[in-house]
Amino acid sequence: MKKSTPPAPKEQTLSDYRKKLRRLAKEESSEIFYNTNEEHAIIVLMGIVENAKQYIKTICGNLCTEVLGNDEYLRMVDTFLSSDSTRTYDVLFDNFSKDFYNKGIYKVLVKYPKQVKLRKLADEDTHVFYEGNPIHMTVSDDKMFRMETNIEEKAAWGCFNGPTKAQAFRSSFDRLFNNTEQTEPIEFCCV
Repeated sequence: MKKSTPPAPKEQTLSDYRKKLRRLAKEESSEIFYNTNEEHAIIVLMGIVENAKQYIKTICGNLCTEVLGNDEYLRMVDTFLSSDSTRTYDVLFDNFSKDFYNKGIYKVLVKYPKQVKLRKLADEDTHVFYEGNPIHMTVSDDKMFRMETNIEEKAAWGCFNGPTKAQAFRSSFDRLFNNTEQTEPIEFCCV
């Protein structure tokens, strides 16, 4: 199967990439950005969480990666959920592992059982696809998104103000997330 890999960003330091992403988020720019590695993925996801006001929805492997184990990211997720009880964080796993219960992200999410919903694909050999490729995705507030089209390399594209795409991605997420034949709930357990 052909992998859809976004074009590599112009060579720049992580500091420059972070500054650019913060500027795009602050300006609510409709410019499409790309990331091609884990370090960029962390910066993008932190930008989404930092600017989210209503919801975050994620399709992921198992949330056990270094990307989502970043301490700063965990603090941002905790702040996002603790600052407003109407905010939500929904996660759909395509490769759930019980190791998730031992990770820092779980220890944050478990504190907010009324705001966080966890589900997994019922068929463990299935992935979510976009344009023929397995994907991971984060969408927020009907305007921000990150679409990871090469999950091994963390290569993705996204936008901080792309309402048309973000709303379509949210709608697709919700249809799958709420489909009880294709997904099943993951219960919170003791920490």
